[in-house]
Parts: sequence; structure tokens; C-alpha cells
Amino acid sequence: MSRCRLLTDEFDARTDRRSAHLYATDAQFRDTAPLDTVTEAIGRPGLPLAALVAMVMEGYADRPALGERATEPVTDPDTRRTTLRLLERFDTLTYGELRERVDAVASEWRHHPEHALEPGDFTVVLGPTSAEETVVDLACVRSGAVSVPLQAGASAEHLAPMVEQTGPRLLVVHIDHLEVAVELAANAHSLGRIIVMDHRAEVTTHQEEWDASRARLAARDRSVALDTLASVIDRGRTLPSLPQVPDGSAADALSALIYTSGSTGLPKGAMYTERLVRQFWVDFVPGQGVRPAITLNYLPLSHMMGRGMLFGTLAKGGLACFAASSDLSTLLEDLSLVRPTEFLVVPRISDMFFQHYRAELSRRTGTGGGAAGPAEQVMEELREKVMGGRLLWAVSASAPPSAGTTAFVEDCLHVRLLDGYGSTEGGIVSLDGRCCARR
Repeated sequence: MSRCRLLTDEFDARTDRRSAHLYATDAQFRDTAPLDTVTEAIGRPGLPLAALVAMVMEGYADRPALGERATEPVTDPDTRRTTLRLLERFDTLTYGELRERVDAVASEWRHHPEHALEPGDFTVVLGPTSAEETVVDLACVRSGAVSVPLQAGASAEHLAPMVEQTGPRLLVVHIDHLEVAVELAANAHSLGRIIVMDHRAEVTTHQEEWDASRARLAARDRSVALDTLASVIDRGRTLPSLPQVPDGSAADALSALIYTSGSTGLPKGAMYTERLVRQFWVDFVPGQGVRPAITLNYLPLSHMMGRGMLFGTLAKGGLACFAASSDLSTLLEDLSLVRPTEFLVVPRISDMFFQHYRAELSRRTGTGGGAAGPAEQVMEELREKVMGGRLLWAVSASAPPSAGTTAFVEDCLHVRLLDGYGSTEGGIVSLDGRCCARR
């Protein structure tokens, strides 16, 4: 038997033992297990995308669905400026609460007296992955709008051609990127509204950016309405609900337009029909299994693997948490609080793990340690404390890892690091060298 096969069998056996232990001892893990009835129902061929999402929300209504770091406002006594302080816990939203917010947003969009959004209209979304962005993306499915997630952090100059190509009626933006959205609005003549996510009026910088953006829009004489997602949800709760399946829903109806990074030329928009978006929910990674899914999501929804991890988690009735900072400066702390069972590894994350390992090893070298030695102790702490000791599945995304990186990650995390390969246009093409493209 080959060494590769021996290692694979060892990893599989270790994962099975850990899973059995977690089922026996970890209530959160056990309570997050997928339900066979829901899994079978959403796998039915021909099921409309909006109906599939509704089944998930109804089937897991009382479970936690989304989690974000809890915060509290803190005012500096000298400057009187208010910021948000991160707390050492995640606040969660149930599937039922998520569905209620999605329904409210979709209803408000459709019934808006001046800027009603119809099925097939384009909605540009700009911001890091978050609970509110998830609400917006699902509201696009609910209303039949086409979601166009763009790269957060890109300049208005870079994004302008994509906005021009899509002609959006609506632009939804995170408060940190509102300035870019206002710049885009100057020449986006189809645009009627800008809706701001994650706006907290008590935060000084948020309110300053809000006021400045209103002034810039007024100065440019652009009749673009500015609103917050929270206000949209409040109004939508009072409006009639939409039909469960939007008009025009079909397997080949356009549901999302996801632009490539542009690393090989100008960004190109990959057209995702309802049939293709459905694959993010049903068996996104063939053969992954149906263990409980608790994830920390940090890749944007403009990234194919980011979408697959988020919606794949929800499809299994899992808990999808979000990194507290888009620059990943809080990632290790976030991981220790979430204790994920599944994780995506990109090169930057591998580097963070290795830097943490080297720093801890350097600090401990020469100070003794247990019989296992400092190196093994640091790896164990990375696995049990930083990652939380529940990891059962990991896959590399983006650039392929080197053999040395793969070996280090596997030694640390005690799971096999699967080698995933795909593209925006092609979806997942292969997993560990096995073809799994389904487009």
C-alpha cells in the first residue's frame, strides 16, 4: 500500500474518532447535525432555487444560522468619539429570524413607491462577507433580482466598468465602502438607490461617512436615494409578502453575475443561472459527507469558494460565523471562539498559522516543556485552542499549496488538507486530482 494511501487512511480514522467523540460530548456539535428529511427534500431535481432556500429556512427555523462577533460602543472621554469594541463571543441569528429579514427586504424592494425592484433587475453588492450581506444575497433569490457581488476594497475606477455593464437599479454597500459607492453613483445613471449595510448611527465614523455621502450626492445633483438596511427591514415587515417563487424563476434564469479577479486580463462576468447557484447549496463539494457544519467565513461572496462554504453550511443546517475584521487581524481569536468543524485554507491563512507557530516556538525554546517537546506542544495548542479541537474537514482554496505547506497544515490540524481547484467561470473543477466539474 502506498504512503499516500496510508496517510489518507490514518487521517480518515482520526477524523472518524474525533467525530464520534464530538457526537458523544459536544451538545452544539450534536445539535448542528443535518436532518435527513431536509437534505432529501432540497436534493429533489427541478426544485426552484427560492423554494430550496425556503425549505432550508423552515426545516431549521429554530437553529442558529449566522454568527457575528458581539460588540459594544465605547466613547473616548477626551475626543468624545465613539467606536465599537469587540467582545469575546459571537451573537447569532436563527434560520427563522434570517428568513424573516430576507422576506422583509425582498418585500420592501418590490413595493418601494419610487424604485421598485423587479425580477431580473441587477443588484450590485459591495462589502466583506457578513450576516447583512447574506440577508441581501438571499433577498435577491427571494425577489428574483440578479446578485452582482463586487470586490470590496477595489477602487471606483476599477469597479466602474462592471457597474456600467450591469446597469444596476440598486447598490448595496457596507458602510466602510460607502465613499466608493457614491463615486460609482456619479456615472451610474440606472442607479436609483444606495442601501448601506452595517451602519451604526452611534459610531462616529459611520455617521460622519453617512452625512458626507448625503452631501456629495446632493452636490452632484444625483437623485439617488440613500437608506440603511435596518430601515429597509423595518419597512418591509409591514408590507405584503412576495410569492415563494418569483416570476420568471427557471433553471436557466440568471441568478448571479460573479466577476473574475482580472488577474489574467480585464474582469469577466461569469453568469450563474439558478441551476448553477443551486449547486452552492446541494453537494457543492462532492463526497464531503453530512457531518455537522460550523464554519468561520472570511472569503467574500465574489469568491466562488466563499459562496460555497457559506451556503453549503446553511444547506446542512449549520452555523455560519463571520470574521470580525475584513483584514483578518482577528482571525485567530475568531477561530478560537467559533471552533469550526470545516475550514477553507488560502495561502495567507497557512502563512498566519506558520508565523504563529514560529513565534510561539521561538518564545518557548529553551524553557523546557513537556515530554512531547515545544514543537509538538505548539502544534497541539494550534489544533486544540486556536482551532478549537473540532476540525473534521479542510480544503485549500485559491493558489495550490506547496508540499511543505500541506504537510505543516496537516501535522498541525490532524486533518487531511484537500487540494481544491476551480475558477469563477468553471466552479469546482477537481478535488485532490479527481474531476468534479458539473457545469
